[in-house]
Amino acid sequence: MKLISMICTLTFFAFLMIACQDGQKGSSSKTENKNVKVFNEEDFQRLGEHITREGQNAMLAQVAAAMQAGGVANAMQYCHEAAIPLTDSISLAHGVQVRRVAVRHRNPKNAPQNDLEKDMIAQFVSTNMQAPAQDIVKEDKEEGVVHYFKPIYLGMPTCLKCHGTVGESLAEGDAQLIDKLYPEDKAKGFSEGEFRGLWHLTFVMAD
Repeated sequence: MKLISMICTLTFFAFLMIACQDGQKGSSSKTENKNVKVFNEEDFQRLGEHITREGQNAMLAQVAAAMQAGGVANAMQYCHEAAIPLTDSISLAHGVQVRRVAVRHRNPKNAPQNDLEKDMIAQFVSTNMQAPAQDIVKEDKEEGVVHYFKPIYLGMPTCLKCHGTVGESLAEGDAQLIDKLYPEDKAKGFSEGEFRGLWHLTFVMAD
C-alpha cells in the first residue's frame, strides 16, 4: 500500500512539472490550459496527442512496476486504487477534463457516460476494431467545448494477463481476484491489438 501511495504522489507531481515546463516553453502546447480562444483542429490534435501520450506512458510504467514488484495481483491492486486518481491528476495538471472510456468496462466509472461517448465507442467498434485509427476532434459550439478522442488498443502481450481469456493468457486465480475487486467486470476475453476504449479529453473554450 505504501508503494502504491508513493507512486501516485510521484506521478501527480510529475504531471504538474510537465504542465509548468510546457507553459514556460511558449510553444503551441501552451493551449493546454484553460480557456482556448480560437478553435484550430490541428492544434487540438497535437495537444490531445501530447496529453494522452504522457498519460498512457505514465500509466503503463506504473502498472509494469507494480507487476514486477508483485505480479499480476499487485498490478491489479494498483489499478484498483490508483487508475482513477491518476486520470484525475492528468486533468488537474493540464487544466482539461480527462476520461478513459471502455468498450467493455472493468471499473463502472470508465463506462460511457453520455450519448456522445456511446456514439464514439460504437463508431470505433464498427470501423476500427483491430486497426490503427486516427484521433478525432469535435467542436461543440453550443456547449463551448472541444472534444478529443484517441483510441486505446491492447498493444502488448502483458496486457492480456489482466484482460485476456481465462485459463489461457489470464490465470484462473488472477481472474478470481479481478472478480473480487470488480464485481461488475466485463473486461476479460480481449486479444492482443484489439480496441479497448478511448481517451476522451474535453477542452473549455474562452467566452
